[in-house]
Amino acid sequence: MERKRLLWADALKGALILLVVLGHSIQNTIGEDCYTNHLWNFIYSFHMPAFMAISGFLSFRVKDHATVTKWYSIIWRRFQQLVVPYVLWTVILLLYNNSFNGESIVEYILYPDKGLWFLWVLFVISVLFVIGDLLSEKAGIKQEIVMLSICIALAVTMVMFELRIMGFQFIAYYFIFYVFGYYLHKYYDRVKTDKSLLIVSLLVAWGMLAWFWQMKNAPSFLQVLPLPGSLTIYAYRFVTALLAIYVLIIVSPRVFNSNKQWVVLLGKIGIVSLGIYTSHVIFISSIADVYKGIGLSNGAVVLLTFVSASLISFALVWLISQLRVTSRLLLGKVQL
Repeated sequence: MERKRLLWADALKGALILLVVLGHSIQNTIGEDCYTNHLWNFIYSFHMPAFMAISGFLSFRVKDHATVTKWYSIIWRRFQQLVVPYVLWTVILLLYNNSFNGESIVEYILYPDKGLWFLWVLFVISVLFVIGDLLSEKAGIKQEIVMLSICIALAVTMVMFELRIMGFQFIAYYFIFYVFGYYLHKYYDRVKTDKSLLIVSLLVAWGMLAWFWQMKNAPSFLQVLPLPGSLTIYAYRFVTALLAIYVLIIVSPRVFNSNKQWVVLLGKIGIVSLGIYTSHVIFISSIADVYKGIGLSNGAVVLLTFVSASLISFALVWLISQLRVTSRLLLGKVQL
């Protein structure tokens, strides 16, 4: 039996996927100038870590030995939900770009960050978490210790060997956010707060950190620290994203707690966020090129690209969802 959906979680995913589309709209409009664009940097400072954290948050289950799902069943379900759509949408992407050939296929397999990396990375992270949970249970080691050990092992391996094959750099980076989301759910009653002043303070701190966030560099006021540049950058990224995740998961149940139309709409978008993510990537560049060709200002191109890509992808996903086979294969809608 499928668990009752959390409206606030679906609405939050809906807001996050719209930010993904907006970020890609900016990037496809101004190119590499996006790295110095405050709005783009703000979005990229937290939106994908937040997606990973929400995935971890929703993966938490209170264990009941009478109804516990076998580890291999969980992995198989995640394979159908993530890897199958990842492969099929990648094929569609390559065909759309007229680059479906052996060289491109190998390149996308070895370097998933060239395409729909999020689905592949989330699948591997889910598998690692299941393996860690199984190891914890079999060895009698506290789950938190095992997960912390995996986080450290991934980070050290990435730093020492700089592995970038099969999206390893993303797996090592985002695993911590998945785990953070999982334990936010597990200990939610302990970590949540009703103190408005504290929430506002954290919100302001997050906004300030995110405003100075940069993709390739640490903020100028941190570059004077006597630390390796990469260490400063990643520490800043982790603090900014983890703060954002905590604030979002604490605030969202209050913000998205009604049946108002805009909340319901965000929830519907969130339910099909996977389809919107995969489909909009294929054609958003073409949409931006059309508007740029008209000679519009960058702001107008970004806005029109964002609106067009959001509407087209949502409509496309709705069409795909009308058939069970396409919904299963392209949207990962697997019956539990």
